[in-house]
Amino acid sequence: MIREAKEELGLKIKEFELSAVLYFKDKQNFMVCPVYIIRNFEGQPRESEEAVPVWFHIKDIPYSHMWPDDIYWLPKVLEGKKVYGEFVFNEIYGTNPKLLDHKVEILSSLEKYLINREVEGFSK
Repeated sequence: MIREAKEELGLKIKEFELSAVLYFKDKQNFMVCPVYIIRNFEGQPRESEEAVPVWFHIKDIPYSHMWPDDIYWLPKVLEGKKVYGEFVFNEIYGTNPKLLDHKVEILSSLEKYLINREVEGFSK
């Protein structure tokens, strides 16, 4: 995350925290995505091939233009909660992802979900 922020956004991350662990699955693919909130950084975000930084007021986040799972977990992360989520899609690498099922939990700690997490129905 620190390396990617430097390469893709031109930022030097100084302080961050793990805020969510999200599991994504379709019929053929499985992906685990840790989500971090950056609390302190140096530099100005810049556009790259990987990212186009855009700022929104929290009440104006355009969820209708985002992945369909975002509405279930991002507001909780922005409220400062620790979120664990499982999301089943028709496709996660295609052009028309449809959310088929989901589960979201608020937890006190997320670290155990990054290491050897066996999720019922989410095993590779």
